[in-house]
Amino acid sequence: MVFLNVKQVNAKEEDASLVECLRVLAEDRKWRADNGTFRTGYLIQLEKMMETRLPQSNLKADPHIESRVKTLKKQYNAIAEMLALGSGFGWDDVEKCLTASKDVFDDWVRSHLNAKGLRKKAFPHYDDCATIFGRDRATGLGAETAADAVEQIGDSADDDSTGGEKETETPVVGTMEDVDGSIGATSRRTGSHKRARSSDGTDELVEHLAGIKNIYQDSMQEMRTFFRKENEGIDRRLALPQALDELEGLSVDEIIKVGAYMSKDPTKVDYFFALNPSRRSAYVKILLEECSPSYHPSFDHFGFGRHGF
Repeated sequence: MVFLNVKQVNAKEEDASLVECLRVLAEDRKWRADNGTFRTGYLIQLEKMMETRLPQSNLKADPHIESRVKTLKKQYNAIAEMLALGSGFGWDDVEKCLTASKDVFDDWVRSHLNAKGLRKKAFPHYDDCATIFGRDRATGLGAETAADAVEQIGDSADDDSTGGEKETETPVVGTMEDVDGSIGATSRRTGSHKRARSSDGTDELVEHLAGIKNIYQDSMQEMRTFFRKENEGIDRRLALPQALDELEGLSVDEIIKVGAYMSKDPTKVDYFFALNPSRRSAYVKILLEECSPSYHPSFDHFGFGRHGF
């Protein structure tokens, strides 16, 4: 019998709730762009949704939710790539896990490190992730569930057994979207999905273009992450004056002074909003003492005036 500790149970519950929230955002045009990516601020929205569903989890957009979204997307993409290949890979729809012989899987992992540990590892959110990330992965070509992928593999095997001809297209390179689309189209049209080496070097070209595509996607992801964090930091700094106004006992001078001091250091603003609201007054008192050594607070963080009870 396998026993799960409390942390494992909590992580499974949190992942299930996070996937539900991501699916809600993925189906909302307010949060999902036409190219399949999420719009700026979606992590903050996820934090609010998770707080409603699991208030005891105390998950924050950065770093908890952002890290889990990246992990889910990485695992989904790795599994989807193996299922698209088809040869030697399958899907157990009961256990919700990738299947493959150890030799086939180990050979694949040597050149695809993101797949490490995914063989026979339960991934119950695959179909939901196909809706959430599939469109982004396919650049508009549509998402494919695990069942779709396995069915496609079976259809291809039938074509091979009846002597059907394999159709292979040489991609015409234009924009990076063209590269992505050409690779996707070629992988879907190669009959049994086996890596047959053609005499005209088409497969080598496709593999080379796939490497270029991966570098491009990684760079774009880094840029999106950078600008998203910049925008979220700006949003927090703009929200700071109102948040300081909501604290009990701060004078106007104190609000202006500590607000100006915090705005010079984004990490102070981030930490302020990461704190439990009940502890923010104590943190502001410390910052006021930092920026004004001779400062005497007009309040204390227990809610009493400077003169006591």
